[in-house]
Order: sequence, then structure tokens, then C-alpha cells
Amino acid sequence: MGQYMEWKALWHEAAQEQARANATALTPEQQLWTFDLLTGQGRFAADQTNYHWGAYPQIDNAAIRA
Repeated sequence: MGQYMEWKALWHEAAQEQARANATALTPEQQLWTFDLLTGQGRFAADQTNYHWGAYPQIDNAAIRA
């Protein structure tokens, strides 16, 4: 359980960094890719298959970086 908790903390940190970068992005769509979207939480929990196509690589990269 310890390794999972460490990975999850690192994943959340990577997702927060990406969400901060998205908030200042040039494209309006990317500005909407929040921490909740990148981690599949909140209002995004039930509909993770209908994200904008560009969000998926960011989600993958956050998980891999962790």
C-alpha cells in the first residue's frame, strides 16, 4: 500500500503542475483542463471517455511521470 500512496501523491503533484500550465495556455479548450479533469474527479468522474482528445496525453504523462 505504501508504494501506491507514494505514486498517487506524485501523480497528484504532476497533475497539479499540468493544470497550472493549462490555466495559462493559449487555447481556450486547454484552459478548461483542470486538476479534476486530469485526475478524473468531481464532475468528470462519471464521463471520462468524452474528454477533449488533447487532454488524454496530459493524463498519460502525469501518470507516467509519477
